[in-house]
Amino acid sequence: MVLAVDLFVNAGLLVNVYDGEDSALLSNVEAAKRIPVAYAVWAVQMAALQWLLTRLDVRRLASAAAYGATASLLSGGLSLVALWTIVRLDPLLTVAWIVAAVVEGAVAGATLAHLSQAGARGLRSIAPLVLVVVIAAFVLQNVLKAG
Repeated sequence: MVLAVDLFVNAGLLVNVYDGEDSALLSNVEAAKRIPVAYAVWAVQMAALQWLLTRLDVRRLASAAAYGATASLLSGGLSLVALWTIVRLDPLLTVAWIVAAVVEGAVAGATLAHLSQAGARGLRSIAPLVLVVVIAAFVLQNVLKAG
């Protein structure tokens, strides 16, 4: 779900941002080479969030989403703000990334809580949602690119 939301934000909503000339952004080819690092980082973050939710015995979806959003804000969002102070990052893009990280954290928390409650059958309920979000990302990408 986190990857689907990330795809929706970065390949959909922000598609035109990455085509611009920004000295802080890598070329699309170079960025694509580094994407697996982001996936590995997300895997570690999800494992840490699962550990936290289990350790605190957080079972409700809303509570898990709140913990996920807070963890993302604290671990990534605030660091990005600090980085913004010394690196040429567009302020609006920085805010968009922070908001996306918080939303991704909330989605991760809720998804992990759902999977903890539903077990393997939880994957069957999440898979269609992932597909819808991914399709929506590509539709949005094409609409925004055409406009």
